[in-house]
This record gives sequence, C-alpha cells and structure tokens, in this order.
Amino acid sequence: MEGEVNSKNGFVVACNSIKNHAWEYLVNFDHAIILQKEDPILPELLKVYEAQGIKGGSTWNTSVGIAFDTELAKAYPECRLVVVKKVATVENLIEVFYSLLKDTLNIKKLTFTSGDNAASFSV
Repeated sequence: MEGEVNSKNGFVVACNSIKNHAWEYLVNFDHAIILQKEDPILPELLKVYEAQGIKGGSTWNTSVGIAFDTELAKAYPECRLVVVKKVATVENLIEVFYSLLKDTLNIKKLTFTSGDNAASFSV
C-alpha cells in the first residue's frame, strides 16, 4: 500500500478494511465455476441455469459478491459463475483481482503466494 500513514492507527489503510473490501469482489470466485469467454459450454450452462431458476439467484447462495463486468472478467454472482477473457491461470486471475481492487485500495502491486510459488501483477 502506498499513501500517507494515519497517525492515529499507524496504517495507510487498516488491514481489516482491505480484507473486507477485497472480499466484496473476491467472494464471486469462492466455490464458483470459472470459464473462459470462448468456452463452448458457457451458453449452454447459462441456459441450464435459466431453466433451473438458478440464474436469478438461489436461496442457498448466501455469499453474493459485487457484480462486475470489466475488460478482463464478468461475474454472475447470483449463480456463482465468473467468465474470464484469458485462461484462468493464477497469473491471469491476479491481474483480474488487481484490476478490481487497484482504484479503491490505491494499490500498485498485488501478489499471491502459496508455499514456494508466487504470482504478482503491478503497473
């Protein structure tokens, strides 16, 4: 995070604020189906969701995030589906996450780590 440190709490942005704001978008990816825009199954899946009444939401889906439609991805929060424009690798997904969070959190770089592996995106 870059910015002025708040003299009262010693942070640029409080960690809980970051977590809560990020989760509003990232909850769309939690237990979701992630497909590429060109995937031939996508139109058929949306038809099935419509026919089963899932596309408009379901009572069991209580974790609905903020809907978004960007140049990199589109979320269908009501049916736990995310459509990405690039292959859903961690490197490409970190770019999606960065694009969703960069303006409101004033971040310059986003990194995901898991064990010895890491993926980052920055401007």
